[in-house]
Amino acid sequence: MKNIIIISLLFLGLTSCSSIDNKTIGNTLGAAAGGVIGAQFGAGTGKLFMTAIGVGVGALVGGEIADELSVDKVKKKCEELGFEENTSEFQNCVDTLE
Repeated sequence: MKNIIIISLLFLGLTSCSSIDNKTIGNTLGAAAGGVIGAQFGAGTGKLFMTAIGVGVGALVGGEIADELSVDKVKKKCEELGFEENTSEFQNCVDTLE
């Protein structure tokens, strides 16, 4: 329970930083979640090793998920603005909004 409270406070603190991009937030959230999950396995130094593995894998997965979600949102917004996909105008829209 204590870990969940600490992680929640970390998330709230990160979301207030406007200069941090979605991938960084995804990496951080993934690392925190992976660390908590990894800490549930092993004993002694094995527990430490599993926590470290969880942090690393969680950071990679969280960053990729956040990056994918942000690209999808940008593409959807360009479609809503009336740009046709696979055109140079659509790509310019995506590049501008990213």
